Parts: sequence; structure tokens; C-alpha cells
Amino acid sequence: MRDYRVEDVGGMKVLLGANWPRQNWRRSVGSLAAAYEMSGWAFRCVRVKARALSGLPWGIYRGLDMIEDSLPEAVLRQFDGERSFKSALRYLEGDMNVYGFAVWAIVGESRLGTPLRLQRMNPGGLTMEEDNSGKVKGWKIDGGSAYLAREDAVYFYDYSPKGDFEGLAPMQVALNKISSEYNVDLTVEEFYENGARPDFLMVSEREVKKSYLEAMVAWWQSKYGGRGRQWQPGFVGGGFKPEKLHFSPQSLAQKDLKEGLRLDICAIFDVPPGVAGIIGNVNRSDRLEQRKELIEETTVPQADYYAEVITNEFVARFEPGLEMRFRPEELAILQADQEGEARRVFDMLDRELLTDLAAAARLGIEPDEMPVGIRSKHARSNGRDKEEKAERHELGLWRKKAMRRMKEKGNAAVDFDSEIIPISEKMRIAEGLRNAKSLAEVLNVFKSAEV
Repeated sequence: MRDYRVEDVGGMKVLLGANWPRQNWRRSVGSLAAAYEMSGWAFRCVRVKARALSGLPWGIYRGLDMIEDSLPEAVLRQFDGERSFKSALRYLEGDMNVYGFAVWAIVGESRLGTPLRLQRMNPGGLTMEEDNSGKVKGWKIDGGSAYLAREDAVYFYDYSPKGDFEGLAPMQVALNKISSEYNVDLTVEEFYENGARPDFLMVSEREVKKSYLEAMVAWWQSKYGGRGRQWQPGFVGGGFKPEKLHFSPQSLAQKDLKEGLRLDICAIFDVPPGVAGIIGNVNRSDRLEQRKELIEETTVPQADYYAEVITNEFVARFEPGLEMRFRPEELAILQADQEGEARRVFDMLDRELLTDLAAAARLGIEPDEMPVGIRSKHARSNGRDKEEKAERHELGLWRKKAMRRMKEKGNAAVDFDSEIIPISEKMRIAEGLRNAKSLAEVLNVFKSAEV
């Protein structure tokens, strides 16, 4: 704790390292790194997002086909020669959240002209340089002569209103909140360093000599100042009475204020508070829903951006048309969600609360791909109505033909082609028409066949 200090900057107390310059604290690398170390909630948010990203399945694709054991996949999996690609993804997400940008150096070249390996560059040691057009030219490394050219790097960055190629990190946005929370903790710490006693003002109704006051202050400090001196009796003469000037420990802790600051930090990092652990009474169901929200609303969109950059700036160097893609749909938590959604949709169909068109849209399929067995009662009823209407129409045509034959030739035995009338029904009607001797009997044959 003593490696840091709090200073007033522009009317606001901020957290600074012991040797950091007072100016430009918000943009200094030190302030971002210290905020990560000093704020348990910012630390938690970054780790949650990093773990979520590194848990996504991925692969190298050519069109719709995933390529097994490809060369770019091998280089990615042996990232940096030391850490795995899972670890590289955790570092990537951490760099983006703390610094607003991340850089991977492309190291070496094989006999085929393809990259040999990738190496993560610590953003804290990089100084970006721009060309005359304002685009990134490269980076100085650790302020020395070492230099990394833009064309030899994979560069990730977030949006910033201050420049086209300079990322704005969530940690930068959260610094005010982190400093405020730290100041509350610091106040409580200083309270307990003073023996867990509030400050007092000794009040007397009569005039007291300055020398006596100074002696009393010195005695008070020697007897009660610092840790471990509480609960001792003390007596003050001269008609003095103590008046408390400070808050109680409960008031100093500022529970509501700190909870609000923590919720703000979670919002800035785009992490649901239940996942970060800020809201302690979240039940398992709600926590699961918040985890799904994190993956669907935060992790997957960011992963799509990372995959695009990795494809364009690294994978394409091996073979045009190859792509790196994440496969979040394979995560068990999202598969369970899809199965649950399907069950909910089928139940709503059965209760006639959804149309087939709306149900297909929710399931992400075309209406004609809906299995007949799970279509809505209304749709199944409509289908039967259409079939029955078509069958009645065919029977009517057959009846007219049979009656005309009976009038003209004295018998009703006429053939009738139909793919709608059931075969068993066609056989029964044909047998009845062969035996019919009058128009009335012909009508009776078809009457018994009405649907």
C-alpha cells in the first residue's frame, strides 16, 4: 500500500505510484497498471473476460470446411514458443482492457516465406509512432533503439474518439471509479491506524492558555495515538468536553457508495455484476443467465473482431482464403440455452401462442424446415382443412361425372384419377358406382364419402 499515494488532481483525489509524476496521471502506463493491481473488481472483470475468451473453441477454415492440422494453426497453438494459444488469448483480452490495444510481433520467416512464430509485446513498453498520414508506422520498444514495424505485427485496438488508431481502454474510463473506491478504503485504513477512534474536538467554555492546549494535544497523542492504544481510560481537566468530529466505522465504510462504484466498474468493463461477484445473493439460475449474457453480448462480438484481425494480418500470410474462426456455438452453456429455447418455442406452438413463422424465426430456420410434428395446432389444423377441402372438390367432380354417365348410359361405372382421395376410399366408391342402378343410389355412394 505504501508504494502508492493519493493526490488531488483537478479537485479530485487520484491514485498514483510513489514515484509517478503528478501530471498526466490518467494517461500514464503506471496508473493503468496500478489500477489493475489496486482494484479487486477491475481485476476480477478483466480475468472473467479473459477466461471467457480463452474458452472459445476455434479453428482454421477454407470456406465452410475446417482444416485439421494446418500450418497457421500449428504456429498459433505454439504461440511465443512458450505459452499456449489459450494463454495468448487471455493476455490479449487483458491488454485490450487495461491498455486499449495489443500487439503481437511476427517473428522469423520459414523457407516458404511464412511466419515462424508470434510473440506478445507488452503494451506498457511500446511507444507508437505515426507516419505523415497519421497511420501507425511502428513502435519503439522500451524507449530504446529496438523497433517493431507495423507490417511485422498483428495490431488490435479499440475505438477512441482521440484518434483512428489509438485504443481507449475500459481501465482508462474506470480510473475515476477505482480511485474513488480506493479513497474510501484508505480512509477506513487511516481510521484504524488511529486506534479505531474518531477524531475529537475538546471544547471549553472558558479561555485557556495556548501553552496548556499544546501540552494537552501532546499528551493526548502520546497516550492514545496510533494502533493498539484504544480502550484506555483518560481524564481531562479544565472543564473540557469532547465533541466527536468524525464518522462511525459503519459510516466510513460507505457501503452503498462502494456498491455503486463497483456496479459502475462492471458496466464499464461490460461484465454482468452477478458474474463478477458484486451481488452476493444472485441465485444459480440468474448467475447462469448472466454468464450467457457475458458470452453472447460481450465475448462473442469481441472474438469476431479478434478473428478478423488474426485472419487478415496473420493467417492470410500462409494462404489467401484461409480464415481463423471461433466456434461459440459449441459451448455447452449456449447449447443448453438453444435446447431450452427450442423447448419453449415448441410449448408456445402447442399452446397456439406463436405462429409457425415466428417460431421459425426464433429458432433460426426457414418456415418450411419446421418438422410437421412440432408445428402449431393452428398450422396442423389449417393443413387438414386444406386437404379436406381439396378432397371434397375431387369428390364433387367425380360425382358429377358419375351422374352424367348414369343419365346418358344407364350406369355410373366411371374411372377417376385422383392423388388426394385415399386409395381405400376410391375402391369403395368405385364398387358402389358399379352396383348403382339410379341417380339416388349414386348420390348415396358419395354422401357416405363426404368429409
